[in-house]
Amino acid sequence: MSQTKTLGYGLIGAGVFWLLAWAAFFLAGVAAGKTDLPAAILGMTLVGGIVAAILWVAGGVILARAGRETTELADVRFEQRVLDIVDTRGSARIPQLAAELQCSPEQVKDAIYDLVGKRLFTGYVNWDAQRVYSVAAAKMPQDKCPNCGGQLKLAGKDVVVCPYCGTEIFLPPPVGGAGPRPSP
Repeated sequence: MSQTKTLGYGLIGAGVFWLLAWAAFFLAGVAAGKTDLPAAILGMTLVGGIVAAILWVAGGVILARAGRETTELADVRFEQRVLDIVDTRGSARIPQLAAELQCSPEQVKDAIYDLVGKRLFTGYVNWDAQRVYSVAAAKMPQDKCPNCGGQLKLAGKDVVVCPYCGTEIFLPPPVGGAGPRPSP
């Protein structure tokens, strides 16, 4: 269990303990005849209930945050697995990637686009052949399609598309990060 979840459950448990401790205190006063029941209930609500409610809300917020962190971490690990497989093999068919990762081909496609957006993946994808390739852009001829040899056309920021076979090539940002990239 993560430390964040432990903290969330700890705050909820502290709230329960706090409320029970004050309830025991006031009920002991009722049993001893020093406090009447309505005053004990008011005391438990004001002293024990308010603080307990604050602890419960804080614990719930922290648990919700831990859940989001767990989901985000799972997404990062999934994208890392996609990137590792493609980088290691040099190329992979998207349906086989999906089967290996136990997900849909659409999830693999979304992961690839997300990795491109984060500038973590450069290479190209032939959507017709459902194959993704990891290639260093510096080693690729930037005017010819690595799949069919056709003349490439700029399709968007750091994306080049082959009009003949539909292969999309994701280019790294220009060295130094400044200035426009020459169009292929």
